[in-house]
Amino acid sequence: MAGSSGNELRRDMKPFMEAFGLFDSNGDGFLTPEQAVMAARSCGLSVEKDSACSLGQQISRSAYGDWIARELAAAPLDPRKHLITSFQALDRANTGKVSAPELKEILKASGGILTETEVDALVSEADKDGNGCIDYVRFTDELLS
Repeated sequence: MAGSSGNELRRDMKPFMEAFGLFDSNGDGFLTPEQAVMAARSCGLSVEKDSACSLGQQISRSAYGDWIARELAAAPLDPRKHLITSFQALDRANTGKVSAPELKEILKASGGILTETEVDALVSEADKDGNGCIDYVRFTDELLS
């Protein structure tokens, strides 16, 4: 990535490499293109299946890492798009919503960035009508406004 030090790139790659391990469900050290796309998207990176298919039907950890580094370098630095893509990875039913409890767990697992009180306040703000479902496009727009 242009302008990134080696340490920054390694830090940026860590969640993607962890996702590789999670999506390598049979432990053979390879992902299918579909698994590679799901792993990348689970980390908030918007990638196309065609891009992963160009790597072959069995994608090694090394090839996956190289592919992710190229995709990260080419990714636009649009925080709105990045956040929405991250939410879409959780929205398996493609409803445009995530559950309040799921958002709360994700925010709590954010590595101590937010306190539990801050997490509760953020989720309460996001779930204004109290129905337990959060429209993540609206929530993203509110966060960035």
